[in-house]
Amino acid sequence: MDSMLKLEYMLDLNHFLIQFENNERFFLIQAYPYMVFEVDPDIADNLQKREMSVDEILPDLKEEKNLFTTPGIFYQPILIMTNRCNLQCKYCYADKGSYGFEGFSDMNFNTIKQSVDYVENNILKYKDHLPDQDIELAYVAFGGESLINIESVKYLLFYAIESCKRMSSTLKANVKPLVIINTNGLLLNDNLLNEFSGYKEYIEFVVSIDGLYHDENRLDLQGQGSLDKTIKGIKLLNKWNFDFYVTCCLMPDHLYQTAENIKYIRSIIGTGKQINLSFIRGAIENVKDHVAYPGMIQQSYTKENVNKYVSDVVSLIEADENIYSNKFMRRVYAGGFRNKCAACLYEFCVTADGSVYP
Repeated sequence: MDSMLKLEYMLDLNHFLIQFENNERFFLIQAYPYMVFEVDPDIADNLQKREMSVDEILPDLKEEKNLFTTPGIFYQPILIMTNRCNLQCKYCYADKGSYGFEGFSDMNFNTIKQSVDYVENNILKYKDHLPDQDIELAYVAFGGESLINIESVKYLLFYAIESCKRMSSTLKANVKPLVIINTNGLLLNDNLLNEFSGYKEYIEFVVSIDGLYHDENRLDLQGQGSLDKTIKGIKLLNKWNFDFYVTCCLMPDHLYQTAENIKYIRSIIGTGKQINLSFIRGAIENVKDHVAYPGMIQQSYTKENVNKYVSDVVSLIEADENIYSNKFMRRVYAGGFRNKCAACLYEFCVTADGSVYP
């Protein structure tokens, strides 16, 4: 897989050298403050042979990769397509996707158009820096359950393609959209995937599945577990050969089962697909009085269970388990964010009613 590491070589406690599969590029990673530099193969070879040190080469390296070389990463809208959901997950930080709004609303076409246009207009400000570049622009369809508002998801896909074609022409660059569709998998069906099948290069699905303890918390509106329906959706994505990865919420009581759970999830999703592991956060302020666990889960992580989780994940990655690989690869290509919060650097969230954060 292109996103898997072929080389990971520790140079010292704060620096390591990496190379991805099927790629000739080498990257020097500084852990703190987080920075990314691309180095040529000869330097990479000398670093591995200890014929030169990091301290020797850092002053001469080009400035770390930044918004002028990878601008799309820095304008990534997360679009709340709807605050409706067909699940009522016990640990949902947004009260079943409602985010505390009274009533439900779906994002309309005009809000999507304005969001995509905002990205386009900001990218075009840097047109003198961008000729001949390959630029991937990510647009995230989120919820609630994003596929409840399927017509707006389709509009986002088609308008993002149109926008990127305009930018490619103006910038004399190769600008490609990637619409990332977050879903619990319940609404995936053959008709929908057939309709999307001609646009696979522009789509990536992210499916939520918690594995062994999925049905304890991810309940449908009738209070029943949803694992079987999510598995059915994942099987359809495999059947139609769509790019997707899965995300698993880590419950404190189950951190000791991480390796076992990853093995179980892998048996469902098949080989090669990325698994992201997510810790549960407390509820946002305006819904914490309504959710089942306003902060109890977040406060239940301990040094002991997190250490066990870290040990298991390191062992899994060393055994070539595909955890976080795609996200790490994109972050490397985008460059370092130093010690700042990535959300305020390159993401902005548009809610269903058109309001924007931050």
